[in-house]
Amino acid sequence: MSEERPAKRIRKGTRSCQECRNRKTRCIWPSDDAQVCQSCATKNRTCELQVEVIQSPDAVKLTSRARIDALEKQVGDLWQALNQEPPVPLGQQHRLAPLTRSTTLDGQESPDSSNASSPANPPAHLLHLFDNDMLDTNGHETTTPSTRLSTSTTMSKDSASLLAFLPSREDMVVIAANSASWLSWYKVLFSLNLAMGAGPTMLENYDRVKRFEMQPVPIATLLLAVTLTVQQAQDATDMLRSIPDPTAYIKSVSNLVEKVVVSNDDLIADLEGIRGALLFIRLQLGRARVRKTWLTLRRVIAVAELIGLPRAAATLQRNSESQSHSGHEQCGAYCADAPSEQREKAQVWESICAIDRVMSMMWSLPIATASFPLPVRPIIDSQGQVVLQAFLHRVANIASKVLDLDGVYTQDRPVSDLLSMVMSMDEELQAVANTPAREWWMEAPSILTPAALFQYWHSYLIIRTHLRLALAYDHDQRFLYNFMSCLGACQVQCKRYVTLRALLPKGFFAHSIVDLQALSAIVFLLLAANKSAAGPSAAASWHIMDAQQSRALVDEAVQTMEQASARTGSQSALHGVEAIKGLRSLLEQPTSGEPQKVSLLLPLIGRIHVSRKSAGSGQPRYPEQSPSDPIRQPFGEYAVDTTGSNYLSHEWLNTLSCSMDVPEDFAFLSDPTFSTEQWLSWSS
Repeated sequence: MSEERPAKRIRKGTRSCQECRNRKTRCIWPSDDAQVCQSCATKNRTCELQVEVIQSPDAVKLTSRARIDALEKQVGDLWQALNQEPPVPLGQQHRLAPLTRSTTLDGQESPDSSNASSPANPPAHLLHLFDNDMLDTNGHETTTPSTRLSTSTTMSKDSASLLAFLPSREDMVVIAANSASWLSWYKVLFSLNLAMGAGPTMLENYDRVKRFEMQPVPIATLLLAVTLTVQQAQDATDMLRSIPDPTAYIKSVSNLVEKVVVSNDDLIADLEGIRGALLFIRLQLGRARVRKTWLTLRRVIAVAELIGLPRAAATLQRNSESQSHSGHEQCGAYCADAPSEQREKAQVWESICAIDRVMSMMWSLPIATASFPLPVRPIIDSQGQVVLQAFLHRVANIASKVLDLDGVYTQDRPVSDLLSMVMSMDEELQAVANTPAREWWMEAPSILTPAALFQYWHSYLIIRTHLRLALAYDHDQRFLYNFMSCLGACQVQCKRYVTLRALLPKGFFAHSIVDLQALSAIVFLLLAANKSAAGPSAAASWHIMDAQQSRALVDEAVQTMEQASARTGSQSALHGVEAIKGLRSLLEQPTSGEPQKVSLLLPLIGRIHVSRKSAGSGQPRYPEQSPSDPIRQPFGEYAVDTTGSNYLSHEWLNTLSCSMDVPEDFAFLSDPTFSTEQWLSWSS
């Protein structure tokens, strides 16, 4: 028997009909006994009076609290239904995080949710209030809500635009096969493994991204890996059908990833986003976009500090040191028993510091992570092999001190302080050089390896360490060791450049730096040889250098630079050759009373105008040491020289320097066309 419907009756005290009440209009009745109101009559609608349901005596009257509980239950059921994910193939789980009640459907935070912009590095004194003698946090780390607040619609559009740049699968097979070489370089140089992998792993990730991925970050990471391979292995990827113009493709991908991911604070504010941003930085290194690279890295460092990466790295480093002091074996990287998330954070932070140090070493840029030195690990492993990453970390830590040394030269510091700093750095470089066996140091490698590049950088750091004092050697005999060290390193640098530059592929990210570092060595050899042949000087009187040998090395290095420019179209090599030829022409001109000048376009610096000083302006200001006098050794004799001042004149430092007027705001950062002109001069 069907249930009886409750009875209805006309609501008392109501004058409006149902239609007027629903439309919220005034209900006017023509008369008291009228059956249709004026509005319904005008619009020819059925006029029904308002009625109410008559509850039976057995009905239970719900309270307000009961109705609220029922509504909350319905809302909970709806959220549970929304959180149920559709079934996906095994191992291909969606990366889309389940919706939570603290997030609204359009992706924006609700008022009672945690602030996603709050740092993951909370003040330590506040944490101690909850972790002390009376309270305990049970060792749980603070967690920060996900900061990805982009709307699903925007993310879908961004993902679609990124997916459109992925090459065809046929081309992807070629790209994956050529990706292993640069991935190994990336691991050694920047201390970071990529989830994209190489070879078959990269193909599997390609298939997964094409089918299931909806988040822009993993798509952008794969796309950057593809673009880097196209940039690095241009000879092997020139025949790709879906990428007819590699240069335009690299530029388009770079601009799109920067717009969609790198410029979005929410998308890069986690480990995966930072990894993608670091890969973007690596791409810009290959494009020689120094300003973009440096500014992006500074932003990534700020985000990393915001989410607590430095603290995680410092904690793991302390734990590793304490375990080694208590008798445990030294962890190769980070201890395996550390929490996986903390270990992952520490590894990403180490990669950030490594990129910061390498960029500083390459471009002479300020270091943003100076208070976080790279971990010092044994250079030689248990098998007697050189650990390239540990070697690079040692060299990079020393390179950071070169920038500090450059700042000391601008101050009125005593010569003893300068010599002490220079000799301390020299001892560190010599200690690193003496750690591997002699057989490891090779001047003529047959294949391109990270070891060959690191050895090249090591000799360049010796040049940078001694260069300023070596240029002032004519004015102070205490700098003999600095002159000899710089001269020997420049000769080794030219020899290494001849073999290394021929091995660099067209798309190698550091070829401009290799050319610029070779230019420094070549110019010093030219100036020193010119000094030796020009007249009586300390270098000529002691016969401490062979000018003919230096000129032969310069000729060979310049020829290599010309070949590199013709083979790869490198602008840095072309500008370097033109600058060296212009400088050599100026030096070989006979001295005359007329001004002798030349305009040089230096790679990564800009155009400078070089002039020769008059013969008297570069002469020593105090008597030279005669050949019969004993040579002062730099070690242990940093007191006031009886023949000269205890302070180093800036004019002496600039006598032969080819970088004396390089602006501190870096002309190549402020002007991509290198139009900044500077003036430079020395005496011959």
